[in-house]
Amino acid sequence: MNTERWAELRAASDSWLTRREVPPAEQELRALRGDVQRAGRRRAMTLMAGVASMAAGVAIVIAIRSATDKPHAITFALNGGLGKTGEVWGNTNRETTVTFSDGSEVKASSAAEARVVALSERGAEIRLEQGELHARVIHRDETRWAVHAGHFTIRVTGTSFTAGWDPKTERVRIAMDEGRVVVFGPCLADTGEALVGGESREWKCGAPAAPTSTSTGPVPVLPTSTPTSTVPVPVPVLPTPTSNPTPRPSASPALGHNAPDGRILSGSEPTPPTSNPTVPAPVPVPEPPPVPAPPEPTWRDLAKTRRYQDAWTAAKSTNASAQASSVELYELAEVARLAGDRAGAVQLYRSIRDRFSGSAEAARAAFQLGRLSGSSETYGWMQTYLREQPTGAFASETLGRLIELSMARGDRPTATTYAKQYLAQYPTGAHAEYARSVVGP
Repeated sequence: MNTERWAELRAASDSWLTRREVPPAEQELRALRGDVQRAGRRRAMTLMAGVASMAAGVAIVIAIRSATDKPHAITFALNGGLGKTGEVWGNTNRETTVTFSDGSEVKASSAAEARVVALSERGAEIRLEQGELHARVIHRDETRWAVHAGHFTIRVTGTSFTAGWDPKTERVRIAMDEGRVVVFGPCLADTGEALVGGESREWKCGAPAAPTSTSTGPVPVLPTSTPTSTVPVPVPVLPTPTSNPTPRPSASPALGHNAPDGRILSGSEPTPPTSNPTVPAPVPVPEPPPVPAPPEPTWRDLAKTRRYQDAWTAAKSTNASAQASSVELYELAEVARLAGDRAGAVQLYRSIRDRFSGSAEAARAAFQLGRLSGSSETYGWMQTYLREQPTGAFASETLGRLIELSMARGDRPTATTYAKQYLAQYPTGAHAEYARSVVGP
């Protein structure tokens, strides 16, 4: 078959295939393919709508979290309700506890009177009007707490301490449990005085002097030289003129005329007087009084500058403990301890227990005796402090130590009792993890 014949057959076959009807199976296949394409377009549109909806939701969540993540001022609870700034609390027949939303806690004694004066996202400011309070401030980044007591301000970043204020004597006292505070006052340096854990201090100074008012009158002209005496200077007495004074010549004397003192006048100057005035005698200048020597610093002055060994030496030389009050005697015992005289400190702490039984200083002395005494006495002194001051300044440390001592003695039931008490009072304290391990699951 030649080439032309093959070309005619191929053209006829193509024409027949074009005109033939599409079988039902192929039509279903084409229809299914169209459905798939349309479903894909709908799915893509649905997916795009979902993505857009999700993006909008994320934007809303971000906006809400941005609004809620903004720092808010902390709050505090008082007497079972939300406390208000300026509200006075304390001065009741029982201890008052104020809890803050950041976990900090302030306990005021039955005779204390205090109020929260300011709140921020970083802390609070409390004014202690009178009495004693114990503060346990939770440390956070940029924590800013302050306790104002009279003319003094105690800056706190995160610590546990007791502060007392007596408005009658204008005396402030601070006893540190742990951490660090800085105290500012009119009789302290501009940079304040720092106290760290275990230290205690007491200050007494009045309000800063009021500025002198400026006078609106004329400013007096001060003499250029220093006054030498308050004795009045005699006024020179001039000679009394005669009843018939010599008449003044009407014309100037001629040149070369001799004056009474022998000088030759020029013709234009007047004739000088014939007598000289009396010249006063010089007034003697008294010697300035001697400047008194500055007084020797007391043991308390030396302790304020942390010269504890010098302070302890000065206190022993003056027998300072003989007439000291409970606060002063406790402060003196602390000076002895910080100066390294362990035996002297123990003697003073025991003296506080004997002379001021029942006082807060006597309870603190029991705690310090527990720290300084031998292991055989530590357990008893710690129990004594906890019995006398169950919520005092050293209660947290005392309970933690009693847990450890009870376990060391093999008395797990007693250790468990102390651990449960610790967790009830200080759930986030330094010994909380150890207390939970003692209590068990």
